[in-house]
This record gives sequence, structure tokens and C-alpha cells, in this order.
Amino acid sequence: MPYFHTHTLSFIDNHEIHPVAWRADIWDDEANGGATPIILTPSAEPLVLERVDTSDDKATIIIGQQATLQYEFTGAPDEPLPAHFFDVDERRFRIDVYRADVLYGRYYVKPDSCTYEYKAPPYTVTLTAVDGLSFTKGVKWDAYKGTGLIDYRWMDLYDVLITRGLMQVMEDDMEVNVINTLRPENIGIGGSFLNDLYVHSDMFFDFAKGPDDVYTVLEKVCKQFYLRLFIAQNKIWIIRMPDLLRPAITAENYILGIKNIITLQTARRTIGVSRAAKDATPVDDFANIIMFPAIKKVELSLDYRSLNRLANFDWSVYHDFPGVGTQFQDWPGMIAPDVQQHGSGTKEDPYTAFLQYNSASPGEDFIINFFGGVFVPPEVGSPRPGDIIQLSFKYKFRNVDAFKIRVVLAGPNPGQRLYLSSSGDWTYGPVADIDIRRSGRKQIGSLEIKSVPIPTKIGEFETSSQLELQTSIYTPTDPNTLDAPDSAQGVEIYPIKIGIIPMSSVGRKIIDTNNGRFSKPLEDEKFYFMDTGLNGLANTISVSDTGVPSEKWASETVPADKLDVEQHLADSIIDQYARPVYGWEGNLYSNTIEFWHIFSFDYLFGRQFVQTTDRYIVKTCTHVTNLQEVLPENGADTTYTEFDIEDSNDE
Repeated sequence: MPYFHTHTLSFIDNHEIHPVAWRADIWDDEANGGATPIILTPSAEPLVLERVDTSDDKATIIIGQQATLQYEFTGAPDEPLPAHFFDVDERRFRIDVYRADVLYGRYYVKPDSCTYEYKAPPYTVTLTAVDGLSFTKGVKWDAYKGTGLIDYRWMDLYDVLITRGLMQVMEDDMEVNVINTLRPENIGIGGSFLNDLYVHSDMFFDFAKGPDDVYTVLEKVCKQFYLRLFIAQNKIWIIRMPDLLRPAITAENYILGIKNIITLQTARRTIGVSRAAKDATPVDDFANIIMFPAIKKVELSLDYRSLNRLANFDWSVYHDFPGVGTQFQDWPGMIAPDVQQHGSGTKEDPYTAFLQYNSASPGEDFIINFFGGVFVPPEVGSPRPGDIIQLSFKYKFRNVDAFKIRVVLAGPNPGQRLYLSSSGDWTYGPVADIDIRRSGRKQIGSLEIKSVPIPTKIGEFETSSQLELQTSIYTPTDPNTLDAPDSAQGVEIYPIKIGIIPMSSVGRKIIDTNNGRFSKPLEDEKFYFMDTGLNGLANTISVSDTGVPSEKWASETVPADKLDVEQHLADSIIDQYARPVYGWEGNLYSNTIEFWHIFSFDYLFGRQFVQTTDRYIVKTCTHVTNLQEVLPENGADTTYTEFDIEDSNDE
């Protein structure tokens, strides 16, 4: 629904030299248009802007902002009662904050965080509002095509982070500034971060659970490059801190996805005692220098994610073949009418394969056989010894209790068969099926299996490179009437994934050690992307929409330091804490400093800082803030190691 402007509050801050006019406009998506906005009376502290979901750690990835608006309720007839803003949902009221008539921030009122004084008027009403980033944990990433089918492909980072991510929680296609020069050497001259780097949508979609929330997607990508993401001056900022130390600070500026290079002339700010000569000055005598410990060791781990090898995995292609019957295209072994296409193909009602109960031969009729010939992309090839098979899908029982699935690796000779168990182990010998049974009245369930590596020999069977993966699903058994009045009897199979991890291990572990004499470890951190050199893994970063793997990364700050992207991540974490790091905490007087700035102090020569927390009391131009020193890239002496993570199948 459209928003209409209903209330406004204005004031001028108290800056001694350059006072600024501020305005907060309140918009309501349930109001009728055309009415003159009601003017609210500002309180003594009318507007406070505070960074939230952050800490004194400069490595915090996603940093939101909260706006606290205070007005005086006098009881006048045209003034809104506090309940007008309180008894509503979280997106009904929007607050647009303007600085000198330029949109500075957009926030949404959180009724459960609002307060007012319990007394007769006049009294103060406090409205607490948050920016769009605060909603990212509750909104799903857009994993779908316009038709509603899963959009399963390599996507550029603008599409991933902005269009399908942040624009799900923002109203406008906001301007984006990226300060990050880390690039692979095969990206080409002038290659941009958001337009020319690609990741696969599989990284953000689970075939059993659905898409990630927007926050998780932002975190997965930004963490890989040691980036901070926040909104300031109504722009999205994505910043890699070492790039703030360049002599000339430039940014990739994106407007509606179109990139330009801009120079940030005001990025550097100085802090000193002269209010006329400096951008900010300390307030009172309560500032402190605090120290943050160096990091001795970083441990990072990554779980490999395969790409789906199945054609028509979403059951969208369904035809009536003359003389054959109705069945799914590209899926050999169909027996109609025991399998049907259900659903409308939307994200709310996806296509499914409906396996109908067959009273004549329950649990016996072979329905679907996934032969090696239907695997895509073909250049990856068939499974080989050492590979890991992934199987994942969601299902729904309808008046039945059980069905079974069989996953087989077939060798070139008759009788050469390996069977996958529900635990992920391979067996050789008698036929082995995975039995899936209903839990009481529960209709919906999921199956997720990651196999152990395909063995080179098991029993009398020596595997070869000529393996064929076959997966069979059988008609359900044990009919019941649990789901009446639904008269159907069968099982719905939702979009399904079968993938191959050609890595002989389930993941990768990194240990990066600071060779200095320090003690603080950073352990058990997850990361999500690495330079694998394989386009069959979703963890690979690509330089094209066809999945060409990235190669050897370097930045403008240290162009000769060409490393795999995962080593850059580990080194970046230690580089920023290569030695004990200076911090500053206290109050600053300013109405011009921003969260994306880099700061220097009169009496801390040669050190540069970024803000980690900030509570900006706008009327008095006071920032209650913490700053932390930024260290240069490649400043630590480290020892780097990588090794495989083996799967014990304990899950």
C-alpha cells in the first residue's frame, strides 16, 4: 500500500558554527491522502540516531541503525494519541529523516519499543524506529523467477545482495557505494565487485528448508571479503577497511545497478580541540584510550555444497507423449498414471511429483529412475571414486504412511552395485533401500543425505570411473485416512536435488597463525566460499554467469599479494589484529561525521580509526561513540595451512 505523509517534526541543531535544520516526516500506509500533515512539538531531545546490532568489534558485518523520535503530547485536538502509533504492525509507520532538506535516513516504527509517560498531558512520547537492515532476519531472500519457479543459476553479486536481498526489505532501489578493491586476476580490467563477480543461487537455497533469510545471505557474502555493510545518508555502504587507508579513497557507486567510480573527498575526518578547524572535537574529559588484543590464531571451516545435477528438478516440464502417456520430460522410467504433476508452479504452491498409491502393487511399481544421462552440467561428468553424493528434498504424505527410495551406484558390469544408506554409508551386496515413514499425523518431512566418499573398493567390488548414479522412488504403502477430507492417496515430492561433491571430503578447514608472541585464538568460524577451480561446487566464486572459477585475488593496497580468496579472508582477520589495537571511547561534538568516515586524532599520530558504535544525539551534536584503529593489509607475519574435513557420519 502507498504511504501518505501524516505528521512532521522540525528543529535546528545546536552546532555553534554550522547549525543544521532537521526534519522528521511520519508516513502512514493506512492513511488517506490529501490531508495537511499535523505538526508535532519536538521534545528537548527530539532525535537520536544509534547504531544497533554492533559492538566494539570492528569486524561486525551487518550494522543497523535505530532512530528515536520524541515529541510532546499536549492534548490538543489534532494531536495523535500515543496508541495511534502503538497498536499497529511494524511497517505501518515510516519516519523519513531529512538533514538540510536532503533525505538522510528511512526508518520504520517498532511499536513494541515505543513508550510514553503515564501522567496527564503534557508528556513525552517516544517513537523508536529501525532501518531496513533490522528486518533482514525475518524476510526470505528472493530465490525465484518471476514465474515463481526456483531461479537456479550463477548470479552477479548485485542481483544477490541488492535486488534479491536488500530490496526485499527496502522500498526503493537505493544507491550503493562499495569500497573494496579485492579482485581475482581473471576478472578483466575494470571488473566491478557487484556486476562482474558471480555466485550460485544454491548457496542460499536449501531444497529441504527453502531460501535463506536476507541477513544470512548478506552475511555469507560480506564475511568472505571481511566487509562491513550498513546504511548511512540513505545509501548502502559496503566497505573493506584496508581500502580506507589508500591515499585516494574511491568507491564503486551503483545507481539502479549501473556502476560509476567516485572519489570520496570527505572520507577523512580529523578530531582535535579546535571546533573551527577540526571535523569533531572531544566533549568533556571522559574519553579513554583502550586496547584490543591481537589475534594469535584463526580457525575457519567450510562445508562443500554441490550443484544440482538434475534436469527438470522442479517438475516444471510435463508432457503428454503420444502413445506413451502423460509423464515428465527428461525423466526415463515413468509409469503413468502412477505419477502426476501437482501444484501451480508458484513459490507458494510449487510443482510437485505426486506418487499415487497403487493398490494393485503397493511399494513395488518403479516410478522414476535418475540415470547419469540426465545429469547437468555434462562437463562435470559421472561420479567417481572419492566423490560425495548429496540428496535433498521435501515430501508430503497424503493418506499414506510410507514410501522408499533407492540410491545406487552401478558399475560397468552386471551385479556391480553400491547402495546408499540413510546414514550416508555405502553397502555392497543385497539390495538396500531407504525407508521413509510418517511420524504420527505429521504430513511434511524432508530427507537430507550426504554420503561418505565413494570407496575405491568395498567387499569384492572395485569401483571404477565408469559409475552411473541411479535413484529410484517407489509407490507409497500403508494407506490410511489421516488426512481426510483429502481423498488423494500418495506422496508429494517437492523440487529435488542430487549433487556430486568431487572433493573426497565434506569440507575444508583453514588455520592461520600470527607468528607474533600473542595468545588470543579465534576458533570455529564458518566461511562459505573458496577458490576450488571447479564449477560443479556452489562454494566457487565465478567471473561469469557460466561459472568460470575465479583465480588468485589481490587488492590495490597490496597488488603483488596474489592469493586464493579464502587465504585473503584468514589473513584479513589477523591483519586487523596483527598487534594490540588502539581504541578510543568517549563523546564527540560534530554534526558532519558519518559512519563510513575514517578518522585521525591530533595526539594519536599515524593512526587511523573507524567507528564501531555510535549514539548520535542530534540536537546537541553529540556522538557517544567508540572508535577502533584500522591496520594495513598484509601487516601480519602469518603461517597459513589448509586441510580436508573428513565426515564421520555422526549426524
